[in-house]
Amino acid sequence: KEKRYSAFWRGMDPEESPDYYEIVATPMDLEKIRNRIDARCYSTLEAFLEDVELIQRNAEAYNPRAVREARGRDVLHHAHHLVDAVNSHVHSLNSRVGYVFRRCKAIAARTRDEQQQERDGLGGNTGGASEHGRPAPRTHGRNTRSQGIEDALASTESEEMQAG
Repeated sequence: KEKRYSAFWRGMDPEESPDYYEIVATPMDLEKIRNRIDARCYSTLEAFLEDVELIQRNAEAYNPRAVREARGRDVLHHAHHLVDAVNSHVHSLNSRVGYVFRRCKAIAARTRDEQQQERDGLGGNTGGASEHGRPAPRTHGRNTRSQGIEDALASTESEEMQAG
């Protein structure tokens, strides 16, 4: 844990900053993000990044430019650095495994489309076959998000084996 991010580890203490929850409508902190990761709440990278950026927006809202004290400037600087550091790590990871990210994004989009079709009463893929004509894998009780990621990884491995 880096000390410069300590202001973002946990939610604000109402005793230390009694007006924080009046100013900030949607509080976010790194512990909340970690809990969401552990609970597999993020189905896309964008959703994760939105929460990281929310930390920065909250710091900006609570420390408005006209009233920034030295501590407020430091907190805001660290919030910007946090977003930059996360984006840098994401870019580095994306350059190494970008294909998997793209496949996961495609699966998430397809899942949203299928869910929308089901809500609209149109039904989804009822033929039991995947997009490649192979039998659709059974989930055996797993949620569709983790199944989608597993499918993307399996598809990636299969395509890499065919290419290699």
